[in-house]
Amino acid sequence: MIIRFNMDTTYIPEASIYEHRDLMFEWEEAVKYGTISGLVTAVCAFLIGYLCSDFGDWYEFPLYGVMLALLVGINFARKWKYPAYWVNVVAFLGYIALWLIGFREMGRDALIISGIGLASGSVMSFFNLKCIRNFYPVFKELEKCKGFPSFIANSADLYGEKLYLKDEETADDKYKASHNPFNSKEEIEKEEFARNQNLKSNAKTEKVLNVGEEKGNNYANKRRNATNNYKKEEYGFSILGLDIVFPHNYIPAMSFEDKKDLMFKWNSNVEAATGHLVIPLFFMILGTLFSFIGGRSFIPVFAGIGSVLFTIIGTNNMKMGNLRGAFETLVALGVYASIGGFVGGGGNGIPMVFIFVSSLVNIIIVLPTLRYIINYHIYRQLSTQEGFPTFIRTYSQKYAKDMYILEDEPRAEKKPPVNKEKLVMNIGYDEKPKADEGAWNAFNYMDEEKDGDENENNGQ
Repeated sequence: MIIRFNMDTTYIPEASIYEHRDLMFEWEEAVKYGTISGLVTAVCAFLIGYLCSDFGDWYEFPLYGVMLALLVGINFARKWKYPAYWVNVVAFLGYIALWLIGFREMGRDALIISGIGLASGSVMSFFNLKCIRNFYPVFKELEKCKGFPSFIANSADLYGEKLYLKDEETADDKYKASHNPFNSKEEIEKEEFARNQNLKSNAKTEKVLNVGEEKGNNYANKRRNATNNYKKEEYGFSILGLDIVFPHNYIPAMSFEDKKDLMFKWNSNVEAATGHLVIPLFFMILGTLFSFIGGRSFIPVFAGIGSVLFTIIGTNNMKMGNLRGAFETLVALGVYASIGGFVGGGGNGIPMVFIFVSSLVNIIIVLPTLRYIINYHIYRQLSTQEGFPTFIRTYSQKYAKDMYILEDEPRAEKKPPVNKEKLVMNIGYDEKPKADEGAWNAFNYMDEEKDGDENENNGQ
């Protein structure tokens, strides 16, 4: 289960199918836990209404209405309907209002059941508010993506453009002779026999490597290389093998692999501080309830609820890389621990002991949070480096100097349109071309001479 309020940590239209799958899994987890805790709250509302029926219908029927509203909201929340999440939140607010009105007249059993309902309702409200916050920016965007809602892709979907089909070669095809229509039957048999012998001899000379042997050799080589390349980090501090300041060298001069390892240590610490909140928050809610039952005062209630809310807000800010989230978390846990002294001062020893014991459980949050503050300067330096936050390079980034770009083949240009006009060739004559006198006629030569004689006579 992922305790994270905002889910829009990546640009969904450009994200990979694996990121889509992770976000959808987180969404379904939020809906599931919101549904389970809502059912517990609905049952508590019914039991309180039954135990407090002597108050009158004015108190019993509103609790039954809260129960029905929760059941309807839970049913439609499982179907991913946006209004259902608001119905669950409003129903829990009604539950709190009814509890504040009648808690002074409730018996011990009703108070315990109402406390369980408050704890489960708080968990339900958190997950429902998470669904409200991420419905449109995350869920609706995932709904537009290919493969929704399972986002299961096979090799054809992932590498369809890069795959090609290859005909399988049977065992008999290896020994067949090459096709030649002019070969006789005896020549074909000789060639197949020769190919059979050559394949058998090649198979005997091939080295067979055991899988275990290969893994052992690789492991030995890695250990040998790690020993030879071992270098001591210049910076770092540890107590009894526990790293307080993460070991590292000068960060701008570190390799991508070293930066990746350092970022992994940071993310592991953030996960330790923020990824296991279910048990601490549950004990904090129960401690708030017991302090109220013991003291009948609203001060521990408000302090406890504020501690729970600020713990959730602070841990979410820590996930987003904000330093103030660590201080918010520490202040919230400190305020909760102080409730025990307030309640104990009133002579209520059992709630005080429970709060102090639940505060010890919060150590699993306190220690990683302190280390978060101490190593925050390392995170800030890593955030300025190339490849942050994954420090994963593609082949194009890693081998950019050794790669070349294959130019596209030039496309054949279209031929220019053919000029259908007649071509007049100039062969060097200065005389004007003769006019077209029509087709040649062997019987009109006398006419041409007469025309020439008339011209000569006119000239005289």
